[in-house]
Amino acid sequence: MNEMLVSNLKPEKKGLICAHCGLPAHAHISENGNYFCCHGCKTAFSFLAETGADCPLPDPNSPRLNVDLAYLDKPEILEKWTIGKRGNSVQVRLQIPGIHCASCVQVLERLYLKKHGVVFSQVNFLKKELEVTFQPDVLKFSELIQYISGIGYPPTLSDPGTAKSRKALSESAIWTLRMAVAGFCAGNIMLLSFPEYLGLDDSEFRHFFGWINLVLALPAVFFSGSVYLKAVYQAITKQVLNIDVPIGVGMIATFILSLYQVITQTGSGYFDSLTGLIFFLLIGRWVQSRTFEFLSFERDFRSYFPLSILRIRDEKEEQILSTDIKPGDLLKIRNGEIIPCDGVLVNGEAWIDYSFVSGEATAVKVLPGEKLMAGGKQTSGSLVMRAEQEMSRSQLTTLWNNPVFQKEGKPALRTFSDTVAYYFTPTILILALLVAASWVVTDPSKVLYSFLSVLIIACPCTLSLAYPIALGNTMRLWGKQGFFLKNADVVERLAQTQTLVFDKTGTLTHHLGVQVLYHGSILSPLEKKAVSQVLSGSQHPLSQSIVHFIHSPNSGEVWDFTEEKGKGVAGVCHGMRVKAGSALWLNQAESQNPGSEVHLQINEQYVGYFEVKTVPYPFVEKMLEQLAQRFKLRLLSGDKAAGQTYWQRLFSRWNGHTDFEQSPEDKLAYIEWIQKTGQKVSMIGDGLNDAGALRQADTGIAIAANAHQFTPGSDAILMANKLPLLPTLFAQARHTMNVVRFCFLLSLIYNVVGLSYAVSGELEPIVAAILMPLSSLTVVLVAWVGSGKKLIVKS
Repeated sequence: MNEMLVSNLKPEKKGLICAHCGLPAHAHISENGNYFCCHGCKTAFSFLAETGADCPLPDPNSPRLNVDLAYLDKPEILEKWTIGKRGNSVQVRLQIPGIHCASCVQVLERLYLKKHGVVFSQVNFLKKELEVTFQPDVLKFSELIQYISGIGYPPTLSDPGTAKSRKALSESAIWTLRMAVAGFCAGNIMLLSFPEYLGLDDSEFRHFFGWINLVLALPAVFFSGSVYLKAVYQAITKQVLNIDVPIGVGMIATFILSLYQVITQTGSGYFDSLTGLIFFLLIGRWVQSRTFEFLSFERDFRSYFPLSILRIRDEKEEQILSTDIKPGDLLKIRNGEIIPCDGVLVNGEAWIDYSFVSGEATAVKVLPGEKLMAGGKQTSGSLVMRAEQEMSRSQLTTLWNNPVFQKEGKPALRTFSDTVAYYFTPTILILALLVAASWVVTDPSKVLYSFLSVLIIACPCTLSLAYPIALGNTMRLWGKQGFFLKNADVVERLAQTQTLVFDKTGTLTHHLGVQVLYHGSILSPLEKKAVSQVLSGSQHPLSQSIVHFIHSPNSGEVWDFTEEKGKGVAGVCHGMRVKAGSALWLNQAESQNPGSEVHLQINEQYVGYFEVKTVPYPFVEKMLEQLAQRFKLRLLSGDKAAGQTYWQRLFSRWNGHTDFEQSPEDKLAYIEWIQKTGQKVSMIGDGLNDAGALRQADTGIAIAANAHQFTPGSDAILMANKLPLLPTLFAQARHTMNVVRFCFLLSLIYNVVGLSYAVSGELEPIVAAILMPLSSLTVVLVAWVGSGKKLIVKS
């Protein structure tokens, strides 16, 4: 979560939040309107703020950056990395091989604090990807790449569309070569050190072998161990800390001490321990990397989200997955639907809302023959467009993950993990120095081993791995079941839910009314066509039920189409002005029939109304009974209260509450009221009249009946036929967070036990280097297996 968003929260609404780390803050520790949890965070925040806009670019003479990157600023080149645009900002996705710990995430997700022109940045830890939103008119793409490289995270600049496999092969070969060199050097140094191991004291041979060991250690330290040395360099020159810094400091200290002993002939040095340490550390990192690849999964919905669209073929409409769109296809986009790909308007009245993409709230009029951009929302009836390219799933991901729709606040467990990793490096460096200083007085022979062991054994990787592994695996499993989450944080918010608020029509009832009756004047065939065409431009379940009931062939264009949420639709077709909606909107008295009513006017004359009888899904009572065992239940509906005895009785059975005749604004206000009472609330609705409430709720779950509703403001999308799984999904969320907590406890025990041995001087650095990756792998496997456990919710 962007810390600027956190720092701007109103204290009276959400409580005081530390502007630096996101933890609860104290009112008496503040500066310039920002609150902090401690004086350390206050100092760090002030430092970052002071260096923000004036932070210099990395040294252009650095060997790594001594390349002309101006070609990256060409529009056609920048487009290859671009995954979305928003106003005057561009969002790019970069592959960063150097991402490997929570500290890396901390540094890269705080780019906006230190580099003017960066708006937002987010890391996909397991994929080693960085998504950055920046302003090209303020910060050039080449300057962004140069800056990120300068702080120690050079991105892969190969063509992202063609070089992924080649890049992966190249990185794998480099790591294998590093391990091979370290293993060769360590093995030969140990072989040459056998006389000393066996107690043979010959000063001439010891001195001679010491120089040979020094020569063998050079490639192991400066090639194989270069990643750790670079971390120390970045810490000194760029004030960038990660968990490689303590290991690098230990390596440098050991190398300098060994070099001193060889030169002064006071010993043979510790080159065997040093090169063995590097060898086992590299093996551990390689094993971790391969384990993540084996357990890899998509952390978003790109690979399986079944967004669908209407395609027109041979004058017939058919529902297809958006992933099946081909260039040249004719697509029908109805009012409120998202344009899935770039194309050209063929016919229809197009007023496109690009606020999801650009942030501009004013709709843009598009004329036939003009271009339509992916991500826009049609706001004026139906249109027909010709697709110019296939749908890019990343475009939808960009919309859903747009910072505009980010929830305020920050998950507590992730904050804990990130905070531990963020403060770990300076803390462990100080601890290692104190331990070494204590052994200088009591037993100098243990100084080096205790110093190195403390630096190596206290690795916070285990704290930061449990969260993405457990929650990411849960997302993967849910995706297969038709439940798609915006990001892993949603799992935690679901686990914290206390109150559930349901919409009724299209959520707890059949999407299409099981019976539609018409009461009023007889409609001519042309009038039926006009009514059907106008209503077909709306996604509302009642409108679709009536279109299905009339069953008139689609013909004729609709002009001057409008839809007022919660009221009705209007438009002109075949020379007739059709207006359909609530009785109040048409200034008509409501009837006493129990069904939902859609009243109808043609050419300003009232002609009758459609009565749509809906019935609940057969699983609703059992599902609500299961949910009532843990949550407070609420029902909000736009339908009139008359004839709702079934729902009132059903919810009151479990002390639930029902409210009818609720406008979209009423629903939003109701969610805000519940939140003010301190309750964590999840809203479940169809995303049509509930968009505001879905976005306001701590967790908004949009029900997609026909897989065509796409609501960027929601946190999750659940296929309607999977609604019975809702109790199990909430139970799985709580179970997953318990797994994360267990992994945290496991890793803390490991660190406490490991540090106690390291401080005592009884733990050799090589053993610590072996234990560190083993602990990480243990946590990964526990998180993976634990989060994948199937749960059965008893009724």
